[in-house]
Amino acid sequence: MAKGNLAFHEVMPTDIRQVIVQAKKAALRSGPSSRSKRLEVLPSGVSATVHEKLGSWYLVDSPKGVRGWVKEGEVRQGAEASPAE
Repeated sequence: MAKGNLAFHEVMPTDIRQVIVQAKKAALRSGPSSRSKRLEVLPSGVSATVHEKLGSWYLVDSPKGVRGWVKEGEVRQGAEASPAE
């Protein structure tokens, strides 16, 4: 078991395999922080494949194949959306 704040930094396995952007847009970032470099902007309704979870961030692959982190509050679980062009 983790001690102190270490638990926040642990990568957690997740049963979630797909997320859908529920916000107007979501920033895909290079790290699990709002200060990390923005790699791509995902529009509302776009789905992304989930690899892992760290705190309140998901490591995902965008429909364009870009791997990055998206904030949990900007997405919801699901797989019914179609990938963006």
